[in-house]
Amino acid sequence: MNIQTSPISKPKTGFHINVGCPGCGGRLELQENFFVLECRHCGSVLRVKMPDIPAAYLIAPKRDRREVRFQIDRDLREQQQPLTSSSIEYRFIYYPYWKIDAVVLKKRNKIVERVVSDGDPYAASYGIHGNGSEPTVRRDKRTEINLTPYTQTIAAGITSNSIPFSIGMRTEYLKAIPYSKENLSEDYECFPVLKCWSTVQSELEKNIGSLGKIDMPEFGTNQTRLFHPRGSLIYYPYCIAEDRANGVFRRFIADAVTGRMVHVETQDDEFEEILLGEDPQFTFGELGVDFHRCHTCGIDLPRVQSYVYVCGNCHELTMLDNNPILQQTLTTALSPEERTGTILFPFWSLQVPPTDLSRMQRMFGGIYRSDKLVIPAFKIPNFEAMFRLTKRISAAVTQLDLEPVEYLDKRFSPVTVSVQEAVTLADVIIHREEMTRDKPTEDVSADFAPQRIELFYAPFHPEHYFYVDSALGAVTFEKGLAE
Repeated sequence: MNIQTSPISKPKTGFHINVGCPGCGGRLELQENFFVLECRHCGSVLRVKMPDIPAAYLIAPKRDRREVRFQIDRDLREQQQPLTSSSIEYRFIYYPYWKIDAVVLKKRNKIVERVVSDGDPYAASYGIHGNGSEPTVRRDKRTEINLTPYTQTIAAGITSNSIPFSIGMRTEYLKAIPYSKENLSEDYECFPVLKCWSTVQSELEKNIGSLGKIDMPEFGTNQTRLFHPRGSLIYYPYCIAEDRANGVFRRFIADAVTGRMVHVETQDDEFEEILLGEDPQFTFGELGVDFHRCHTCGIDLPRVQSYVYVCGNCHELTMLDNNPILQQTLTTALSPEERTGTILFPFWSLQVPPTDLSRMQRMFGGIYRSDKLVIPAFKIPNFEAMFRLTKRISAAVTQLDLEPVEYLDKRFSPVTVSVQEAVTLADVIIHREEMTRDKPTEDVSADFAPQRIELFYAPFHPEHYFYVDSALGAVTFEKGLAE
């Protein structure tokens, strides 16, 4: 899971995490997907370091026993049930959930009905030429291919009817802190994680594969594929209140963030033994925060959010990705002339293995003739627009004259797509193109594995509503996509 921060203002949306500044110890509030920030207490420029294995977080409780009891009694009063007694006892727990973030590629085949009459502007294409005939109902095949975000939380502890199986989408706005014994709230105990991440991934693949079967196609076959699932553990607080009055037992499970009652039961079983089970050994990843400095001269690197930096003091290149096939060089395409408003946009160039080259060229036809798949290294929220730009720049890259880059100035746009994201997007693009074919070329179940990855910049200048590449004048994309 990436971590996002807002350097000055408070985060507005997303999964928030509180950590301490390594310079002064002040609290930092991080927001998902950003990784460079400035400490508002001491001014240090900091970088968030994500672990290689899933990290664990705690959601802080907001309701104490008095507030929980008030909510329980209010619900009981509405149901005309006896209120809780003075003998009520409380127990506070953290229950673990897996938070899953991924992207899903869907292909759905549908029949679209259209009523076509004589006056319809599309009548001629349907063979209606003003002969006064009755309206005709046309049934046309339509294949829709969409890329959508996928977010889910599922129980990581032992399954119980008393504890909700999911906490829904609340992780998108709740604040959390890194898991540690020191951060546990007083009187709270943590229930063990009984479902490991590898098990969750296997279940996800099965569940996603069944989606196409649930949504039955009207022709052909539907397809659904999950890409790049990322997991993190969320410990969510609950209050368990047990009341034994007048020989009647009642157990109330309340959400300790909202105070809302989530379950009531009257069976006096061994609740602790049911939920605790056997605690397997599970290692959490640790979220780190370090100074954002040049590893050569120690000067603070630029405060812009990017995966690539060039030190303004010693001109040393720093790439935050450590992929072994990533080349530690920067190049830029030459432009015949300097144009007003030129911006140098970054692109990841992924070398296609020789074993995949013929298949890729058949798949992309005459448009794709190079041996590289080039992915924009800046965020483009519209997948179809990113797909089109990828095909255009991949075809054009062999015609670009590139020279080394020694420093980055304000013309260079930040690199906001990581190498891992670029490889994932390349895999999505290949599968998306394969889905459009009636007869697949061959099995594409294996992930795309480039031989070599390089970063280059291409100059684009604004023309009306578009950016046009200044090197060839052949590649364009909408201005709004990069803003």
